[in-house]
Amino acid sequence: VVRGTILRKTSIASRRGRRYTLTITSWRPGRSQEVFRVSSRVFERAVVGKSVTVDLHPGYLGLGWYDHVSPE
Repeated sequence: VVRGTILRKTSIASRRGRRYTLTITSWRPGRSQEVFRVSSRVFERAVVGKSVTVDLHPGYLGLGWYDHVSPE
């Protein structure tokens, strides 16, 4: 589990529906931010400037993946 601060919330409408993303501060060296696609429920609960936790998992060939983004 890693923690970051929500920097920006983005909602984009497309033909396939609406897409929600959260941009948060990065925990990785050399990066300032990370972008995560989230559900509308998570998006609505998220507040810019507040903390968020991300459940990270090691992946194949060093490519990690996440399965849970939770605003605090």
